[in-house]
Amino acid sequence: MKKGICILFIFLLLTGCSSNYMSSLYNNEKEIASDNNSYNLINPEQTIDSQTFTGNAEFEGMDTIWTYEAADDMDIDMTYLLKLESGKVKLVLISPDDTTTTLIETTEKSHLKDYATSTLHIKKGNNRIKLVAGENTKLDFDISIPDGEFHELGM
Repeated sequence: MKKGICILFIFLLLTGCSSNYMSSLYNNEKEIASDNNSYNLINPEQTIDSQTFTGNAEFEGMDTIWTYEAADDMDIDMTYLLKLESGKVKLVLISPDDTTTTLIETTEKSHLKDYATSTLHIKKGNNRIKLVAGENTKLDFDISIPDGEFHELGM
């Protein structure tokens, strides 16, 4: 009996260690909506200039890149370009009630070739956008939003 439990424990330990926690976050809306950020970040080059956030990085996991405390419900236009070398990435808007809305999602096969605009439906209260990336994602980004505050990856 003890030998069987020991073998089961070793099996669970090995299979648990083989999964990538960061890539498991990609489709976990509960974790994305949380106040937590969890990521691996390599070689980031990023700049925040007024209401524009640009840069490139090797990134996996999730990090809050924009916050806005809205006095009322409103719509704001966001202009963006996400270019991928590898992986997959999405921008997710998190409303004050922790509802998540995927604003844009792109993969190596469906990446953007030009700038696009998306309307953010902002609710009264604290709104956030998280950059969420799958395993081994390398990306360039350029995001402009006229209101709110950008935050660099890893800060």
